[in-house]
Amino acid sequence: MSARRCWLAIVAAAAVWADEGTDIKINGWGWLNFGRVGSGYNQQEEGPEKDIDFSKEWLEDFSAGIRAERCFTKTFKAHMHVGVSTKYIVDNPELLSYEFWKRGWAVYLVDAAIEKAVTISDVQSLLLEFGYFPVRYNPEAANLGEYLFRSTPYPTVIESGFELADKEKLTGLHAGYKLDFLDKSFLEADLYLSSAMRHIPIFDFSPALVLAANLQNFVEAGAGVQLFNLISVDETKTTPGKDPFRITVYPERVVYIDPTPLDTIMITKDTLMYPEDTQLTTITRQWILRDTTFYTFRGIKAMGRITLNPRALIPSEALGPEDLKIFAEVAILGLKNYRAWYEDIADRIPIMFGINLPAFKLLDILSLQFQYFKNPYWNTWEYEWKNGSPVPYQGLMTGVTYEQYLAGLADPDDRINKEIHEDDWKWSLYASRKIGKHLRLSLQFANDNLFKTKYMPPPPSQSKYTEVMRQTWMKDANGKEIWGKVCDWYWMAKMMFYF
Repeated sequence: MSARRCWLAIVAAAAVWADEGTDIKINGWGWLNFGRVGSGYNQQEEGPEKDIDFSKEWLEDFSAGIRAERCFTKTFKAHMHVGVSTKYIVDNPELLSYEFWKRGWAVYLVDAAIEKAVTISDVQSLLLEFGYFPVRYNPEAANLGEYLFRSTPYPTVIESGFELADKEKLTGLHAGYKLDFLDKSFLEADLYLSSAMRHIPIFDFSPALVLAANLQNFVEAGAGVQLFNLISVDETKTTPGKDPFRITVYPERVVYIDPTPLDTIMITKDTLMYPEDTQLTTITRQWILRDTTFYTFRGIKAMGRITLNPRALIPSEALGPEDLKIFAEVAILGLKNYRAWYEDIADRIPIMFGINLPAFKLLDILSLQFQYFKNPYWNTWEYEWKNGSPVPYQGLMTGVTYEQYLAGLADPDDRINKEIHEDDWKWSLYASRKIGKHLRLSLQFANDNLFKTKYMPPPPSQSKYTEVMRQTWMKDANGKEIWGKVCDWYWMAKMMFYF
């Protein structure tokens, strides 16, 4: 648990358990996740980056928690939510010891915040929130979607997985405005200022605005924008190419250097970025002289969504309240193009659409979702966490220039990563049912963007940021590389109790 989350927990705990006030509410829960990977290929190459094959592997973890809420007044309250979790890693033939399999428990902060509700008028209200709090803007996103806060622009990576759609948390401030008008209609505006906790550069601040409108419970539309890492704590971390020493080792990971021959460039003292820095090598000075593109973790993300609810027009006792909803969400993860790796904005546009199938009250929800994402690179944070790099991960090759990458496209036997489009389509079928007041069962079949990280030993030992369903370096009998197929799948189930 980070120092900042610890302080938030302490502040929330002090607020919850203070002597003043009344109305303490305690809630508890626990759940068991278990499932299995049905099919999928994974990297089988030897070497330091050998990946683990998750095909036919069992995935299991257990969590339990307790939530305490203290109401000081009818409009002012605080809560602290703490959990404990354990999980088992997959069978790894490379492990020299099975001690990694020993059960271990980890205590973690689920969320902690204080909030103040303000009534402006009979139809207007305001919610002010501070702390570490959950955020979810698309209630129909059972798995895929929720791109605004579950993605990064550079590198362009999205995340999904079994019951993760409502697990995203922000650290910072939230102001939510709501206007109720007509019958079953409303307008909402949510403003966030959050500090980075999940992705580097840690502690950068990102403002975001999310809007939603609902008309007669029949059509709901929303839009949002996040200025990702707008306020930098350390600019050399946010834009690593601006650190003169980062470009001396694998400069291709932080900048793009124009390949124009040096003899065509006019060299003067003014063209040197760091003319007085004697520690820069001659080669580095030559790189700086050229037209340089500085890659950055900063970017603008935008989102739009819509939901149609035909159920509002169909008076039927047989259908459940969530049945027949049709929904879609589209996002742009990085409005700005950069030379070389990020030249086409279409590569950064994920599209999700789906429908809640009729469950006739046998289930609370039966959601079928699809996703199209034309990103030609691996969907992984490998370079981000291991190298502090905002460029796409290129597989086993290290320090690959963009020209080398393009040259690899022309050679089918070259091991340099090629454009990947066989995994552009993802899908998910999710079902859930509450039984009584204290039990809920859920089940999912999917080929989504679930990452391996939680099922791996902790860093630095073989911690991978690749997907459970993503394939890497395998070849078929004809020597063709095998990548993800839309028919690959896994299933996951959950039994949850709460009180």
